[in-house]
Amino acid sequence: NEKSCIFIESLLKEKHNLVKTTKLIHQLLFMGNSKFIDVLIQETENFLEDEAQFMKGSTLTASLKSAITKSSFRNMLNKTDKNMVLNIVDARILEMGHGSIGWNVFTLDYIIPKELEPVFSKQTQKTYLKLFNFFWRLKRVQYMFVKEWNSNNAVLGSLRKLAVKKSPLIRDNLVKVSRLNCCKNLMQQLLYNIDSYVKLFLIDASFEDGLDALETNMHEED
Repeated sequence: NEKSCIFIESLLKEKHNLVKTTKLIHQLLFMGNSKFIDVLIQETENFLEDEAQFMKGSTLTASLKSAITKSSFRNMLNKTDKNMVLNIVDARILEMGHGSIGWNVFTLDYIIPKELEPVFSKQTQKTYLKLFNFFWRLKRVQYMFVKEWNSNNAVLGSLRKLAVKKSPLIRDNLVKVSRLNCCKNLMQQLLYNIDSYVKLFLIDASFEDGLDALETNMHEED
């Protein structure tokens, strides 16, 4: 009946951190907290380019914990929930194919407590992971573009210094590298627009609607 539903909903929110969990899934798996993802990449970049077979779960967990303490998520540590919400965030390795590298098999996961499984079904969790892997691939390409951009800028700097000698070959290479940088910049902007559109108009909009419904019901119960 209605009273039972209200009691269960209140229990999920107050004791089992339903709203906190929802917000954390949005920030982690949907990359709502992009700064955390950037820190995570910095923490893991040393082995993301390596073959997946050499990756260790303990190393992934240590990198994840380090990224949490270096990002805004550190403000969620040592609170009244005794880190229950953050402690079930996990970094793991997907099934490896031959020759896979770390970028291809790394994923974040959020282990849903049994009490919240009726809200976040197994199929829903699979969908969340698919979304994370989609955004992770975009992040990988964006990361590589920035890395190559910095490398190309270093080459351009060297070519400009040599260009004072007015060598046709050096000038030709300078023009080509500059054009290459322009093309990369356009591609990077396209990826950024795709990423922003999906997050803003598809995910964030739905997330805000769902969160408003949760919090509205909570206030009505009060």
